[in-house]
Amino acid sequence: LVSQQAEVVKDGQRANLDLQKKSQEALLEALAESESTTNKQDQDKALLSSRIVQIEQQLAQQIEDSVDQARKDAEDRSTTSEQMIAKLQMKQSEMEGISTELDQERTQVMELTEALADMG
Repeated sequence: LVSQQAEVVKDGQRANLDLQKKSQEALLEALAESESTTNKQDQDKALLSSRIVQIEQQLAQQIEDSVDQARKDAEDRSTTSEQMIAKLQMKQSEMEGISTELDQERTQVMELTEALADMG
């Protein structure tokens, strides 16, 4: 009877050890899954962070390009305006020259007309 009781106690201890071992294995497995999930989340975060940085860089480049283009357009318009002003000033000088020539010719015609009137 004592040996049977000892055997029952040993079986109970073995069952208890098996249960503890299975419990530890389950805990280790859950921990491994948790770490795997955490690693996946960390990878996802890193990917998102990388993508955000990439988008920020693209936006910064687009803004810089837009500003450069606007500056270039303004400079082109300014240059075109300056060229038109220079052309207009040249035309004005030409017109003033023609006007002076016409005044001189008018004066000569009047002098000739007076000379002809004096002769006639």
